[in-house]
Amino acid sequence: MRPFDASRDAKTKYPVVDERLLKLYEHLHGAGYDEDQIQGFCRLLTAISAAGHAMTFETRYRRGTKVTERQFHDDLHQRLMKNHELGGRVERGTRLALGFVDVRHDGITAELKVSKTAVTPANITKYIGQPTQYASADGARLSILCVLDMSLKASPIATAENYLWTLTPDLHGLTNPEAPSIVAALVINGNLPTPSSWSRRRIRATHIGGSP
Repeated sequence: MRPFDASRDAKTKYPVVDERLLKLYEHLHGAGYDEDQIQGFCRLLTAISAAGHAMTFETRYRRGTKVTERQFHDDLHQRLMKNHELGGRVERGTRLALGFVDVRHDGITAELKVSKTAVTPANITKYIGQPTQYASADGARLSILCVLDMSLKASPIATAENYLWTLTPDLHGLTNPEAPSIVAALVINGNLPTPSSWSRRRIRATHIGGSP
């Protein structure tokens, strides 16, 4: 028996998401990160991932709805406050690094955004500077970026584990920092149509094994 370890016992109720998170977390041990920060980071990212997966398929985020950044912040904050693993230690609007953080748990910051254009691994980098600076003010190298993608969906979405990426931002004056920063970028897909909306809609696809 051993005590609960947030980096090895992630539980979001969604096995495929847990598998992706645990694969990410296993690389943190032995990489020079503070153990308390690893635990805080893993707790917060697991909690946000669980909340985000639930949000994706709720009617308040379906196609045709309008969601402001404040509404998104309010909803996510309420869900995080109810997460027992976070123990109610969820700060909001705390002054830090010349700004005000969106979410902070045990010294780990999460920045929240809403986008009306499709979010990709390439264009999400425009948001990563903010959580990196907040983390630096806490002496942390780990931070989280969560973006609610409310863009029009031209194709069905993939399973949730496909929308979690880890990014290492460039840092001022350094080309090979001894202590690089990492931002875990999570995309929550909203603005989904009903499943029947895809019926008879032509969608590009690749035939496995070549054309039939």
